Amino acid sequence: MSASTVRVQDLLGVVHSLYPPDLAAEWDNVGLQVGDPTAPVERVLVALDPGTAVVQAACAQGAQLLVTHHPLLFKPLRRLTPDDPVGRAFVEALARRAREGVRVRLLLQGQPEYALQFHAQRALYGQLLAGGIEIHEYVASYLHAKVAVVDEHWATVGSSNIDPYSLLLAREANVVVHDVGFARQLGGALDEAIEQSSRRIALADYASRGWIARARDWCAYFVVRLATVVLARGRDY
Repeated sequence: MSASTVRVQDLLGVVHSLYPPDLAAEWDNVGLQVGDPTAPVERVLVALDPGTAVVQAACAQGAQLLVTHHPLLFKPLRRLTPDDPVGRAFVEALARRAREGVRVRLLLQGQPEYALQFHAQRALYGQLLAGGIEIHEYVASYLHAKVAVVDEHWATVGSSNIDPYSLLLAREANVVVHDVGFARQLGGALDEAIEQSSRRIALADYASRGWIARARDWCAYFVVRLATVVLARGRDY
């Protein structure tokens, strides 16, 4: 890349010079919310809200940066599922990248330590598999790792689950690491776990499940959603 390459952090610096973050209200959520500040930018899409349609438009127009008036994450993130706005954008982004040829792999729990949550998560496999995302279930033992690796240079390690209970019932934290060596080492460990200790879920096999398995998974999903509402006791989650 040339010395004149514009990066996310450069544009962020311009915005912050015009609109200093320290002038924002305490309840507002400003600044970069998702992405790599060192990533190069050639095209920017500006919009009011970061909804699914806007994310799709940004991808279709080849924009590397999406700038919106309303933030993607305004209140504390309590869940990330395809039936809420943030979850839909997240799942659609993963599926789109998979359709564009980017390999997206999920390593999920294959031994049900908590049967209800296990079957609830399986109810959502269809949309992900149909989008070209690989799903592997870890079967060697219970899986408690909460990690992710992107493009061999961005990684996160922490305690947060992508489910409503994680932040609703516990105090969670994640560390984001921008380091090629760390990301490759973590990615290698995930590759080994996928290749040696997991089973891949095929779309054809998932679609051919019997009605009992389908009913069990979707009943578990709706019970989890209902339990979340009850446990939240009216709080936003």
